Formats: sequence, structure tokens, C-alpha cells
Amino acid sequence: MPNKTRSTDTGLPFIVSVNQVKVDPATRRLIRSHVMRGKNRAKKPGRRQGSRDNNVPKTYSSTTHEVLRAETIPRWLSSKFSGIRFADEVEPALVEDVFTLLSISSKAMFLLDQCIIPSEDGLVQAWIAPLIIDPAYLHIACLATQAFFDSFFGRIRTAQARRAEYASFAKTVKILQERVTTNDRNELLSDSTIMTVLALSGYAYTQGDHMAAHQHNVALLKLVCIKGAHTMLRNPNKKLVNEIIRTDFCICYESGEKPVLFTFDGIPWPLMLPWERAVSDKDPEGLVTRLHPELAAVLTAMSHFCRLINIASTNEAARVTEDTFLHVMGSVLYRLLHLRYDRGTLDEAIRLGLLAFSRPIFLDWKTVEWINGYFVTAWRQTLEDLIENLAFTPRDSIWLLMTGALSMSHDPSFLDRLTGGLRVFTDLCHITTWEDMEGLLNSYIWIGVSLDQPGKEIFGLTSKRAGKTPPFTR
Repeated sequence: MPNKTRSTDTGLPFIVSVNQVKVDPATRRLIRSHVMRGKNRAKKPGRRQGSRDNNVPKTYSSTTHEVLRAETIPRWLSSKFSGIRFADEVEPALVEDVFTLLSISSKAMFLLDQCIIPSEDGLVQAWIAPLIIDPAYLHIACLATQAFFDSFFGRIRTAQARRAEYASFAKTVKILQERVTTNDRNELLSDSTIMTVLALSGYAYTQGDHMAAHQHNVALLKLVCIKGAHTMLRNPNKKLVNEIIRTDFCICYESGEKPVLFTFDGIPWPLMLPWERAVSDKDPEGLVTRLHPELAAVLTAMSHFCRLINIASTNEAARVTEDTFLHVMGSVLYRLLHLRYDRGTLDEAIRLGLLAFSRPIFLDWKTVEWINGYFVTAWRQTLEDLIENLAFTPRDSIWLLMTGALSMSHDPSFLDRLTGGLRVFTDLCHITTWEDMEGLLNSYIWIGVSLDQPGKEIFGLTSKRAGKTPPFTR
């Protein structure tokens, strides 16, 4: 019987052969093409000339770049991108970049990732599944990812890429507008919609559009409030919960408003406090006894957390869980942002100092610069008062000025004034080496794994000021 080739409704060719007669050339070519397609599917695509690695500059954050190089998409996953039906048509390379960023996002963006045990809630289910069901999330996830890599590597997009970017952004906004118009609560308050708005905010931050980011943050919190803040806390996707809480804090830092999701009396996390004996042993400066009791409790909890992180930085078995991290972040920052004290008091200086200390620990993306909002202005005024009035003890002033110098590195002229003030107080306390300085900082609160290196650089600047008149005047 001769060979027969037929097609089904699926468009797949079937070749039936029941004897040893050679098939015709056209059929042989068809068979060969499908065999090679199967073989090539398992192969890792070769890097084409002029690929993305050429855009990596010579100078960059070595830690983050090592993470980007080390973390790659599993080979089986990359080979199947072309077979996955996503929520809309996008280039597979863009989705691959989303997978890459998700796999290294915590390491690349946050200082304490190495001290935290990652949750087992399932990366694919929590963050990847919406790419298949929600076109709005798919498009903005691809855009935010490209914007992050552009910012990190200093890439400049082509005109064609910008046009495609605008089209994807417009699709995301149009879909969200339709959801608001139809008022389908299940779809409007779904995790994928909340993640879409969150990604819009991140995209705006990386573009330097802080006003748009603020508007997206406000919209995000409105959705969460409609859904219920306590309902949000029960979400098994702890990374999403963390980002929502961070959004509430970011608005407070920028605007000076009090948090939206929880009132002071409604904060769902109690402070994680050490034993009473440990408190007295760890407060040689007697600072706790000189503060308002509510603020003193927050300082004690933050100091306890810093000690846990310092241990975890040298002992992998002592790492904290994501739940513990969220608990400390929520319990400390919500209280600090609700509390208020008079300007010029030790309580207000320590409250703002703790907020400045906590911001890079809990909130900052390493590649995103913060605007000079309410907090930056209030913190700067406090530091100016501290330099000019010498209102606190020299050792209190050293911790406050060091924390201020670390948070004001973007302002060279003001940083110069802060290091001048530090020089005066370190002389008064007979601090001549970094070891002396480190001992003093640890008697307050300090996290060596993330702050020792920049702290040494600040101390080096104060040492170079020997013999110079400190800039105490404005």
C-alpha cells in the first residue's frame, strides 16, 4: 500500500506507511523538518552577536551583577516558552527576563536577603501564573522588568522599543480602566490586579516619575482597603503582602501622612521584645530610660532584630523567616510613623533616626533614588539642629549623625557638614579608629553586614577632616 499523508482539523500532518516503499521527496522533507524541530526544542539557544551582555558597563554593583549572572532560568523552562500560551502576544525573550528578575529580585533589591529564609509558597503559582491569565499584568510585568534592567545596566532603548513600550503600557491602562468601569469586584480585587498596580508603581519609580508612582500607590491602597487589610494579611503570597505594606510606608515617607491600612491601636503585630535582662545589658548608654515609653519599646524591638540579623549574617542556620521579617517591619514602622513628638526633643530625633535607619533595611530598592519628600526635609532639619545646638550627649549625636550621613549621601554639601559634626563628637569621645566607632554604633543599633562598608567610608571622611574647622554655620 502506498504512503498516505493526511491532515486533521488540528493542522497536524499524519504519515501512514505499511510497506518498505521509499516515500517521496516532499514527504521526506516534512518528516525531517519535524524531527529537527523536536531536537532543537531541547537545545539552549546560542548567544547572538551584539547580545545584551555587551550593554553591561564596566562599573556596577558587583554583588547584584553576580546574582544576575548566577541566577538563570531553568533549561527546561526556557525551552518551553514558545509552547506556553500567555495572556497576550509578547516576545518570549521578554518573558524570560521576567523569570530572571523574579528569581533574583530579593537579592538584587534588598540589603538583608542573605539573612532571610525564603518562603516556600511557590514562585510559579504566586507570580508567574498571572502571566498566563491576566494580559494587563503580563504587559506591565514585561515593561517593569525591562525598565529595571535598563536602569541597572544603563541601557538606552531604541525608538522602536519605546514605541512598543508605549503600546504595551496603553494596553495595561485600558484593561484596568475596563475593570473599574465594569465594577466586577472579583476581578477588580484579584491578586493579579493588585500585582498589576504594584508593577505600575515600580515601573514609574524606575522611570523617575515619582508623581505617577505616588498615584499608583494610592490606588493600590484603595483596592486593599476595599478588599480588607486583614484579608490581605492572610494571603499566602508573603512577598505580595510585604510589597503592599511597603507601599503604605512609602506614602508616609513621601507625604508625612499617617499610615492608611492600620491605626496605631489596630497594628496587628506586637513588638518582638527580648528578655528584660537582655534590654539592660544592651543599653549601656541608658537611652531607653531617657525616651518616651512607647518609643523606647520600639527602639528595644529594633535593637533586638538587629542583633538577630548580625548573628544570621555569619550563621546560615540562624537566618530569620519572611514571616519574622514582615512582623518586625510592620510592628516597628507602623508605630514609628504613627508617633509624633515636638521638634528639637530627643524623642523626635530618635524617632526620625530610627526611620532613617530602617528605610534602607526594609524599604529601598537598590537602584531607586528617593525624592526629597516630607521625611527627607524633616530629617534634614533635625540634623541641622543637632549640629548647631549640640542638644544631646556626644554619643547620642554620633549615632544620629552617622545615620544621617548614610541617608544623605546624595547631598555632598550637606554630607560635608555632617562629617564635620561627626569629627567634633568623635574627638570628644576619644574615638580614633573604626573599631572604636563600631563599638559605639553597636551599643545603639547597627547591622554590620549592610552598613559596615559605607560606615567605614563615612568614618574615613571624618578622619580626613582633622585640623579643619567644622562647618557649623549654614
